[in-house]
Amino acid sequence: MTARRVVFIGAAGEMRKIDIERFAKADGDLHLVLCDIRPELVHPLAKRLPDGRTTVRQLDLYNPPRFARSSTAPHSSNWTREPTSAAPSR
Repeated sequence: MTARRVVFIGAAGEMRKIDIERFAKADGDLHLVLCDIRPELVHPLAKRLPDGRTTVRQLDLYNPPRFARSSTAPHSSNWTREPTSAAPSR
C-alpha cells in the first residue's frame, strides 16, 4: 500500500507545528509534506519526526509561476493568475 500524503502549508507556524506533531504520532501510513516559504525554519521540526515519513519543501503562495510548478499545487496545470490591479484606462 502507498503512503497517503498530507501537505502542510505554512509548516513553520507554531500552530501548524502542533498539527504536524499530532499527525506524526497518528497511526496509519502517512507521508508528511512540510511546506513553507522559509524551509530552513521547518528542518529542525522535520529532524524530530520519524525517519522516511517527512519531506520539506519551499512553497511561496505569492509566486504563481513557482506555485504552479509545485507538485503540491492542486490542479497545477490549470493555475491562472488573477490581475492584481486594473489597467489604467485611456
